[in-house]
Amino acid sequence: MIESIGWVGGGVLVLSLIQRDSRRLHCLNIVACALFVAYDVMRWLPSMLALDTALLLVSVRAIGASRQHQATEVVSVAPCPRCLR
Repeated sequence: MIESIGWVGGGVLVLSLIQRDSRRLHCLNIVACALFVAYDVMRWLPSMLALDTALLLVSVRAIGASRQHQATEVVSVAPCPRCLR
């Protein structure tokens, strides 16, 4: 059972790396890293746990940054006041 978690995490990681959309890539990376963190805890692999936790946080932060970027894009679609004159 524990080994299957690692294999599924690896499969999801490979799947994430072939995505064209960066948001989808990071979402799949979050799933893969969460599976790897669970695997690392069950096997008690402290160095891998630290690495996978750091990668999980990077992907979570990237998703947050992309959401913030999308919100900025929506606001910037409005015409500037000078153009309305």
